[in-house]
Amino acid sequence: MNTQSESPAGLPGSREDSAGRIVVAAGCLGAAAMATQLVMMRELWEVLSTNELVIGIVLGAWLMFGGLGAALGAAHGRRKTGGSRLWLVQCVLALMPFAMILAVRGGRDLLFQRGEAIGATGALLFASGVLAPYCVGAGYLVARWCAVRQEGSWIRAIYVADTVGGAIGGMLFGLALARHLTAFQAIAFFSAIQLAWAWFAAGLMVRVATAALAGAALAVSPLTWGQLDPDEPSTAWRFPGERILARIQSPYGRIVAAEGGGQVTFYVLGRPAVAVGDTEAAEEAAHFAMAQRSDARRVLLLGGVASGVATEVLKYPEVRDVVAVEQDPGLVGVARRLFPEAWTDPRLRVVIDDPRRFVMRERSQFDLIVVVSQDPDTVLLNRLHTIEFFRAVHGRLSFGGVLAFGMARYADSLSPDLAAMLASERTTLASVFGNVRVLPSGRIQFVASDGPLYADIASRIEGAGVRPIHVTRGMLLATVTPERTGALELASLQRARANTDFNPVLCRRVLNRWAGRFGGAPAWLVGAALSVALGVAVVRTSVPCRLLYVGGFSASVLELVILMGFQTLFGTLYRQVGVFMGLFMIAMAAGAWVGARGRGPGGPAGGAALVAVLAALIPALLKGAGRMAGTAAWAWGGWILIAAGTVAVAWAVGALFAIASAQPEVAGRGGRLVSADLLGASIGAWLASGWLVPAMGVTTVCALVALANGLVALTSLRGRAGVPLSP
Repeated sequence: MNTQSESPAGLPGSREDSAGRIVVAAGCLGAAAMATQLVMMRELWEVLSTNELVIGIVLGAWLMFGGLGAALGAAHGRRKTGGSRLWLVQCVLALMPFAMILAVRGGRDLLFQRGEAIGATGALLFASGVLAPYCVGAGYLVARWCAVRQEGSWIRAIYVADTVGGAIGGMLFGLALARHLTAFQAIAFFSAIQLAWAWFAAGLMVRVATAALAGAALAVSPLTWGQLDPDEPSTAWRFPGERILARIQSPYGRIVAAEGGGQVTFYVLGRPAVAVGDTEAAEEAAHFAMAQRSDARRVLLLGGVASGVATEVLKYPEVRDVVAVEQDPGLVGVARRLFPEAWTDPRLRVVIDDPRRFVMRERSQFDLIVVVSQDPDTVLLNRLHTIEFFRAVHGRLSFGGVLAFGMARYADSLSPDLAAMLASERTTLASVFGNVRVLPSGRIQFVASDGPLYADIASRIEGAGVRPIHVTRGMLLATVTPERTGALELASLQRARANTDFNPVLCRRVLNRWAGRFGGAPAWLVGAALSVALGVAVVRTSVPCRLLYVGGFSASVLELVILMGFQTLFGTLYRQVGVFMGLFMIAMAAGAWVGARGRGPGGPAGGAALVAVLAALIPALLKGAGRMAGTAAWAWGGWILIAAGTVAVAWAVGALFAIASAQPEVAGRGGRLVSADLLGASIGAWLASGWLVPAMGVTTVCALVALANGLVALTSLRGRAGVPLSP
């Protein structure tokens, strides 16, 4: 008689296997998967393009392939498969992220020309190729674990274990590991935990092959903590022909300082942030601004010390005080070490703070404020181009003071998207300032004031006794011509909507311009196709899967809305995203646990209705946090409000999973619920970041989510048990 029979579902469920070991394994996988997701999000963000569209592509691909893996696992759920094979799958998943990081860093320049911008289609294909094996494997494994037992309580146990593990992994990574370890070292930590547990579980079941693999891999993994850490050589792959001077982890991203072509470039998250030695760009940013108020005594620079803008401003004899706000302490530390001479002028005072937060809280006034920033193609950068920010700047300017900044590049023609960008920017500025001018140069220069503004840049620079190297009279006569200036003025005076914190129309214009360089279907058409796909899936499925398609979609959209809102109000999410995702998953697990005990919102209709109500309240919550800006309560009050919204939404979505898994037609088919949840979430991630929020704004998006859940609540009242459960 065979004493090592399989479980009813054919999973690691022989007599030696206990349910507890599988639950712990699910928690270990959840923690490792969350850490891997955060690491790969950062890695892909660096090599693709640092904007929200790429974030949505990566997150959507992760969730989609996880959902497909769960669907595959659900289809195989009742087959007899040896438990050792599934423990082996977990061991392979534990080791796979190392290869994924190397594939991202080395594969980008193999598949795409170095320096070539990658469009949405290329980004999706590249991200999918890297993420698909891991995500399919993880989704498959969770679905197979869900099939070990038939009852809904077992499905909820796996869901809660996976979610709690993800919460712990996200918080541990965000609060500790990401600050001090390289990507390889952080992954090694979670891989060791998974392999150790697999060793323990498989060893007890005498799974010799699995235990041998786990033990060998566990012995090798710690080597990545020492001299064999491949972070340094794999970083060099990204910058061929350049000499790496420094690489550090900062609160705002991985910083690499590389020397090449006669200048030193600081890359933050793979994107050129500061170019030391690019005198032409530094002079342009400084002198177009100073020409408006060459007698300015107090100047505020939001960025620009490391790039040389401060040095150019300090050439004006009337300047007595320059306050330079630099956001990233890591970048400032490296720049001070490499170029100490740029920081020695006694008139220069450097403040480490978020530029927007500084302007909101500062009470002194300045004659000139210069924003040295990249184009607003992300929510983080868009927040320096909104009505709310310009109003705060206006309050920090002395009488007749000037705001100046550059954006985009203008050769000799204006595309429709560029014209729309300029019109939106000017409309936003004109909502706050009495006078606005748009001047052509290498970058298009905007200047705004309630006082007079000037177009004769050369005469005013010369009148101040300053002699730039590049911004000379000859260069200005060739670039600031009446024809070029007139074309910009005409384009910028078109009718356009103003750019606000929670309706980032300028960000959408910049993203449209970026996407338009690569052709392909417009964003609205892709968004409509995804919406139709979700609608068809919801209509054709049963009540439990319908709940989770829309619940996963809602969770993804609302989580991204909250994260974007936090980034708009408080700055970068690079470090905090792990904490927020961990908090979100803890609340989801709590909602599932409470819902499983019958103390949730009450039935499918009640669960969907609760999500609808919360979605409708999110805009008010974010705007309430925004109204605290600059007050004493802002630092903690805004955090509490946004955290409360995160917890409430996640709790409701977790309860929705518990409600769905308790329906009678679910028995033995938990993998299909996981698949529906992940596939709905993937569509939500794609739609929210790439189309919905930039195109419609936060209020409209949340209203649509509320409407979708309201419709599900109404249809759930008519739902009948026994409808075929299909993903």
